[in-house]
Amino acid sequence: MSLIIGLIALAAWNFFGGYLLAFLATVNLLVVGFGILLPFPNVDGQVIWRELRRK
Repeated sequence: MSLIIGLIALAAWNFFGGYLLAFLATVNLLVVGFGILLPFPNVDGQVIWRELRRK
C-alpha cells in the first residue's frame, strides 16, 4: 500500500510540484515501501528474504 501511495504522490508531484508531495513520495517509496524489505530484526523483510531463498 505504501508503494502505491508513493507512486501516486510521485505522479502528483510531477504535475503540481511542491515540497509536501515530494516528501510523501520519498517517505512512502524509500523508507516505508522498500525499507520494509531490508533484513533487519523485528521487520517482516527478514521473513520475506528467507522465504525467497528457500524457493
